[in-house]
Amino acid sequence: MDMNPKIKKLLIIIAIVLVFFGVFFIVLEYRNNKVNYVSAEENETTQELVQRINLIDSDEDGLKDWEEILWKTDPNNPDSDGDGMNDNDEVLNQRDPLVKGEGSLNNITTTQKNNSLENTQTTLTQTDILAREIFTGYVALKQNGTLGTEEQEIFIKKITSSNLEIEQDINYLTLNDIKIVYDSSKETLQKYADELKTVFSKNPTLRDDNVILKESLDNEDPEILEEIKSNTVFYKSFIDSLIQLEVPNEIKNYHLNLINLFEQMIGDTKQMVLVFEDPILGLAGAKNYSNTTNKVIDVSVELGKYFKKKNINF
Repeated sequence: MDMNPKIKKLLIIIAIVLVFFGVFFIVLEYRNNKVNYVSAEENETTQELVQRINLIDSDEDGLKDWEEILWKTDPNNPDSDGDGMNDNDEVLNQRDPLVKGEGSLNNITTTQKNNSLENTQTTLTQTDILAREIFTGYVALKQNGTLGTEEQEIFIKKITSSNLEIEQDINYLTLNDIKIVYDSSKETLQKYADELKTVFSKNPTLRDDNVILKESLDNEDPEILEEIKSNTVFYKSFIDSLIQLEVPNEIKNYHLNLINLFEQMIGDTKQMVLVFEDPILGLAGAKNYSNTTNKVIDVSVELGKYFKKKNINF
């Protein structure tokens, strides 16, 4: 199954930016336009590879291969329009590298603006927004001669902070939503621990949603994401079971945090399954999901320490 060409191109364009702040680690192979997703453990190697890829200039015209993708020029032809001026010089001189003669670069940026105006009539995806901002910022950096400098880093941090911290509509629970008992005797704590253990044991062992996402992207198969949707059903069931437990007052905050983290996880996975429609939203969900699961582990560890301190079997 072929990935939507628009999505594939956008993934390639945004990958250079994404790798620098670790939303998802992406290695590009421009020769076959293949996009590989790798784990956090491979981050150091991945960043080294991407740094090298950033420097590739196959036709030695001064315009890097990834820049050629932005301009739609030929990375193997230094003068894509055959007018005697190489592609990089045309861009620096505000000439269209795809039009013979003195085609204006302004025609491209104007088209970008017009497309943006047209898109405002509909809902822009996070990918549309980021791709537009990357292109606009890239042109400014290129023209000012600040590409690859500290200015570029400032630009990257600015657009990623605004586009990848995406607010989710999640109805978090409060202490009023759980059953609190004002009895912290050992018997009550043990009863709670036993019931909590039962809740955990009733839920099946699920595959990590980021692993499923990676598999779906590797195979370019959105159908694989159905497994993530199935997982959310169990997350919801887990939340419902936790709400039914009687919670000793001393550990009410641990319990509430655990519930709300699973609510957050559901929100994260809802974004992840949209990765083929809106890659940026999907990858932002993947980043948040990783953070959320780490927080679940932290809360569970703290709860375990509390039980151990109170000599509660768990």
